[in-house]
Amino acid sequence: HTKVRSSFKIWKEAKKSITNLQSFNIELLKDMNYFYDCTSLAKKLNVKINAAWTLRRLQEEHDNMSNEVTTIMYAESNENLYIASEFRAIGKFIGGLITDTKGLAIEGNKMKHCVAGYSNQVNSDQCAIFHYKNHTLELRKNAEGQLYIRQFKGFANVEAPNQLKQEIQNILVENYDKVIHTNYLVTDVVEELAF
Repeated sequence: HTKVRSSFKIWKEAKKSITNLQSFNIELLKDMNYFYDCTSLAKKLNVKINAAWTLRRLQEEHDNMSNEVTTIMYAESNENLYIASEFRAIGKFIGGLITDTKGLAIEGNKMKHCVAGYSNQVNSDQCAIFHYKNHTLELRKNAEGQLYIRQFKGFANVEAPNQLKQEIQNILVENYDKVIHTNYLVTDVVEELAF
């Protein structure tokens, strides 16, 4: 029930950034996380997503909005991020913890993805962002406080190699007792939201 309630809450918030709902292109929901990421970017920029767009158009607009958010964050923001203690603790083993908004903007610009827009999620204790071996890693915490890999992307949202995913999973298992043990590394996972 909690997951359903959460989905409705997310949809209610996302709807505020969407126009032309009567012509909704269901293809846009092929990757729900990506779609919600786009609505989050649109909200930050005070623009609307047209529900009739093709998936390709949504991806183009995502990239444009991502670039704009990155530019704004780089030029106008250099605030320390609130990073929860468990992320700081595991960061000692992973390295590359991004600790301020300027760092998120630099990472987003260098890696050509939208991680610059993640400051609210980091500050609200939901996740932490790391730069690890020329890839961007997002660790998340579930309702029980367990950490898991949500996204692990290279340049322009290319999925990180399984070897790097396994390295991070091993670090989590060896050093943090609340890690979610998932099949993330061995199954074909539907792509999480793209940075």
